[in-house]
Amino acid sequence: MRPLLIVFVSTLALGLVAWAWRVPADAEDSTTRSEKPVVEGADHWAFQPLRIVKSPEVVDAGWCQTAVDPFVLRELESRKIGPAVPADKRGLLRRVTYDLIGLPPTPEAMAEFLADDSGAAYGRVVERLLASPQYGERWGRHWLDVVRYADARDLIQLPVESDFREAWRYRDWVVSAFNRDLPYDKFIAMQVAGDVLQPADPAEIDVDALVATGFLAIADFVPGDVDKTQMIADYVNDQVDVLGRSVMGLTLGCARCHDHKYDPISIEDYYSLAGIFFSTRLIPSPIKGNTPLVRVPLVAPQKLREIEADSARDKARLAALPLEIATHVDRAYVASLRERIAKETRDYLLAAWACSTARPEGNRPTTTVVATDRRLDNETLQKWVALFDESPIHPAIVSLRETADEAQAGDLADRLVRDLKETATKSSKSESTPAGAPFAESQILRFRAVPCTPTCSATTSCLTANN
Repeated sequence: MRPLLIVFVSTLALGLVAWAWRVPADAEDSTTRSEKPVVEGADHWAFQPLRIVKSPEVVDAGWCQTAVDPFVLRELESRKIGPAVPADKRGLLRRVTYDLIGLPPTPEAMAEFLADDSGAAYGRVVERLLASPQYGERWGRHWLDVVRYADARDLIQLPVESDFREAWRYRDWVVSAFNRDLPYDKFIAMQVAGDVLQPADPAEIDVDALVATGFLAIADFVPGDVDKTQMIADYVNDQVDVLGRSVMGLTLGCARCHDHKYDPISIEDYYSLAGIFFSTRLIPSPIKGNTPLVRVPLVAPQKLREIEADSARDKARLAALPLEIATHVDRAYVASLRERIAKETRDYLLAAWACSTARPEGNRPTTTVVATDRRLDNETLQKWVALFDESPIHPAIVSLRETADEAQAGDLADRLVRDLKETATKSSKSESTPAGAPFAESQILRFRAVPCTPTCSATTSCLTANN
């Protein structure tokens, strides 16, 4: 980009100056314009059009290696000054390395260059340095200095919404533009009009072009200015001034108040250009206090909607977490309780079946023996047996009491436990609603604190039999 810089600056400067000095069709005399020395300003060498110039004749033509060298040598010879002694390889590598990346060459790079005696050694070094990320950092910094870049205005302690805390995106874009060798015309166009240089498809977005408008967005003004009209005029003035300094090499800002004395820039020219920037906004509207800055999303509309939907879900989840955390122990207790009930219910069903009246009277074992053999609570088992002996018997256990086959009894007990689990699951879903929550909490307290008898320690099993 650097070799193109001078050419494009000169061409664009000439074009803008020609626009500024255009003569309106209805202007018949020069009295309508200022009385400044127009001819003197317009004839300055800086405003002359580019043209091909014949290479000057020099005495030591053998010294020249590029098309620029004859012009340099002609001036040296006219002053009877000889060219400087050519740099040795060590000095040459240091110069080009400092020039392109701002750092000294590494010992390894120096050794490699000194050992390379081919004519392409220097060219390879230049290509390597131009491909280095440090090249964009080195030369992008010069542009950032010209366009008054700063990471933020935090020194005046502005609130976040009134400060450009994401200016680093523009900084990184400039560095990337140099490293990508972005053509200079695109480099300028994206910075002054990136918001309108967007894809025709509204579902797409050119993020780079939007970020490039940071050139104008980091304007130097005070968002807390009481006079908001003055504040807008101030940031427009800064935008005009930075455009003149960076692209044209002219200080246009002073034409805000008066014609330039020697440069071909008038007040009319200034406000013609300022009118373009007044059509844009850095702030949504004049708001009292510290005015917030306009911010635009850097994602396509569809992606933005997805992000907002995800954000809404995250907020809802965060809102629900405190209650989940507060009730985590209770929910874990209920889960373990249900698991234990499901397991022990089967054991007590089969134990009660073994003691039930459906079996021959002489073969009925006592609850004490069964409870001991099966490691169950005898008092709880007695309640299950009483449930089997009820008349009329509960419909859910009719089939189990009447069967005499132990394998079939196991299958019937498993089926009954599955039915109980399904019922418990439906019950837990209803208790998850706000209306059911108090009931659920009361049941937790009841399960924890109310045994079936003052001496019973088998609260869970007893509740299973009693409910």
